[in-house]
Amino acid sequence: MARGFVGGLVAMLLLGGLASDSGAKKRPRVPQGLGVFATIGGKRFKAPSTGLGDRCVKATYLPASGGVIVSAGECRGTGRHRRAKHNPKVVALVCGVATATSPPVPPFDAPCLSAGYAVFRGRHQREWTSSTSFSLGTDGMIVQTSSVVAHVASFDGTYVRGTFTGVFDTPQQPGTPAAVAIDGAGSFTLAVTIGN
Repeated sequence: MARGFVGGLVAMLLLGGLASDSGAKKRPRVPQGLGVFATIGGKRFKAPSTGLGDRCVKATYLPASGGVIVSAGECRGTGRHRRAKHNPKVVALVCGVATATSPPVPPFDAPCLSAGYAVFRGRHQREWTSSTSFSLGTDGMIVQTSSVVAHVASFDGTYVRGTFTGVFDTPQQPGTPAAVAIDGAGSFTLAVTIGN
């Protein structure tokens, strides 16, 4: 199931993916460092974004649950000519506060319900996903734990900023290393569409 999720997300990302918010009249100035950046398994991941209409880096923010959905692939080119790099790496994060009783206000931690990392080499690919578990806490509330956690530092109505840490600990192909760690913390600063 996780492999299908990552494969579907990669296909959606490479084919133009999530719908963008084209109804905006005037876009605010794009901040420096827009995109997703990390070192994962000792390899640099760099997916700069051009803003809300970017074909390679998409993000949705769900204020009610503190959810952040990110799909980021390494691309080349500019404008409508952006396309996947030869042998790209892809990161996908679906994180949120599953037990939020009221909308979380940044800064807060959001365990990832699903997170994936894929490396492509020619016609071959290696994929890892995160592990997630739910348990009942001593207070009777559900406690979610995940091997990858996003920290949402700020949200100004247009851009969300934060970091993500942890380990992609579930390999999707036989013979793939058991886990690949995010070295230190990856960072994201992204223009987002607002979800429900």
